[in-house]
Amino acid sequence: MSYLSPAETAEKLGIGYRSLLRLVKNGAFTGAIKVLGSWQIPLKSVEDYKALLNMPDEYLTIAEIAERLNLSELWVGRLIREEHLLGQRNIEVLG
Repeated sequence: MSYLSPAETAEKLGIGYRSLLRLVKNGAFTGAIKVLGSWQIPLKSVEDYKALLNMPDEYLTIAEIAERLNLSELWVGRLIREEHLLGQRNIEVLG
């Protein structure tokens, strides 16, 4: 079985290192193990997680929307919760 380091996994998923560690600690990656104090994450588990997200390119992240509209991410989140933005797609993050 092939494993990735947390840094490699974060880069592959396009997320920050700390965000990745939260996902690992919350069990998002089946088979992740700690070796000598460092997490090792199965490549298959990373690919499965990435496929789960499967967000098409035409969708924007909350950060991208906030930047384009010159709003805070908190405000954009509120607009989404109150269903003021059309075409939103909810992505459930495991954990």
